[in-house]
Amino acid sequence: HASGGVGQYTLRIEGLALSSKYYVRAYAKNASGIGFGEVLEFETLAEALLPEVSTVEVGNVTSTTANCMGNVASDGGLELTERGVCWSLSANPTLAGSHAAATDASLGVFEVAMTGLTPNKTYHVRAYATNAKGTAYGADLTFTTTEGLPVLTTSGITEITATSAKGGGEVTDQGASTVTERGICWGTNHNPTISGSHANNGTGAGSYIL
Repeated sequence: HASGGVGQYTLRIEGLALSSKYYVRAYAKNASGIGFGEVLEFETLAEALLPEVSTVEVGNVTSTTANCMGNVASDGGLELTERGVCWSLSANPTLAGSHAAATDASLGVFEVAMTGLTPNKTYHVRAYATNAKGTAYGADLTFTTTEGLPVLTTSGITEITATSAKGGGEVTDQGASTVTERGICWGTNHNPTISGSHANNGTGAGSYIL
């Protein structure tokens, strides 16, 4: 109960049952007896639950990075404190391993970037959402990082003569590491490689002509 005297007071009611209707009224006691205020009613909430979260899809996969989308459909009746994705080389990754949080903790669809991945590996990823009750996880999805090889295109052949021609290419993605050599290779058989005739021109990304 509150202390005596005139004025406003607030008390916390503990130990109530779930999903139950209660009636409450204030009282005050003096030497003449007990006075009561008007009766109010309220109903307690159902038990708070874990959030409802799903792992939607994985996209933009490279040799060392990928993006994952998740969706939080319900906060479980408690404020969300965090949402994001966690990943591992083993099934059903958790927050104990690699994870990244979204920029906000709210309901709806979100997307998180995963970084520091290893080329040519199969990863497991799950979306997660956390409230005061705990952390819930979405379904386990898998994806495989690329091999980390450079990505490039071959430019059209120009200035063709009886004994020479000009060719080149464009490196659009250096892959898992910096391109240290780029060029063209040629031969009279299909799919020539650098074990045969070839010439190089520079390093790194971008277009080149030989």
